[in-house]
Amino acid sequence: MNKEDALNRLKELILSATVVQKNRRATKPTRNSQKRRMDKKNQRGQTKSLRGKVSF
Repeated sequence: MNKEDALNRLKELILSATVVQKNRRATKPTRNSQKRRMDKKNQRGQTKSLRGKVSF
């Protein structure tokens, strides 16, 4: 019983090792998503710049 379980686990391990994974395809972010990201970044920078010391 234990030997059979071990053999089954070994069989599954060998089968999982032989599976070929798909190649990753490099993609670019869309122009609109880049624009949204930069807009948020600029807005965040403006918010942080307002936190400085107040000069009279």
